[in-house]
Amino acid sequence: MKGIIENLIEELTRLPGIGRRTAQRLAYFILSMPEEEARAIAGAIVDVKEKARFCRECFNITDEELCSICRDGSRERDRLCVVEEPSNIAVIERTNFFRGLYHVLLGSLSPIDGITPERLKLKELKERVEKSGVKEVIIATNPNTRGEMTARYIKELLSPCGVTVTRIAYGLPMGGDIEYADEVTARPWRVGGSSCSGSTLCLRPVFSQGTEHQSIEKSVLFRRCVSLLTVPQRTEESEIM
Repeated sequence: MKGIIENLIEELTRLPGIGRRTAQRLAYFILSMPEEEARAIAGAIVDVKEKARFCRECFNITDEELCSICRDGSRERDRLCVVEEPSNIAVIERTNFFRGLYHVLLGSLSPIDGITPERLKLKELKERVEKSGVKEVIIATNPNTRGEMTARYIKELLSPCGVTVTRIAYGLPMGGDIEYADEVTARPWRVGGSSCSGSTLCLRPVFSQGTEHQSIEKSVLFRRCVSLLTVPQRTEESEIM
């Protein structure tokens, strides 16, 4: 029969990134905590499981009908940032760049895994764009195969709506070295110029005017965006090569 400490260790190993040694240290740390602090942690876990729900408007995690961002009257309601998961919102909010609203898809397209457009909040996205006076949709899906497929689908889905559809740029992280950048990371960038023509990738600021320069260092990904409308289509020849 397992003891209470061993039981706690095994339960803690269920958390992502927590191995047995880390779980053991946490278990003994919890044991040494004041009772009120340990109960506060336990209570917070119970509360989030019992009260968490999706925001009616953007599908962020909240404990009310609308999340705090959707209720905030100071946000720019004509700009919408589309993300895959609620956790992505916290990352963007920490940059202090974006002051618009969000729309969470709750996943990304993956036909091989059975994740079709019907299983994501894409229909709700189009309805929201059509009814809410949105002028710009910034797609912030992950820069991988699923994320790019989802971004392309959204671009086609919203093409009849007459809104500007943009994509967050790829780029080098702060402190990175161009010498070690792969061609996919380096290819979309072109410094200077604001007009788009032919197959040129157009870069332009996407966040609110008046952002302090010292805040730009917080996130390379969100200082510029790439227009989906100017991404050259791949030909059959390029696909073969």
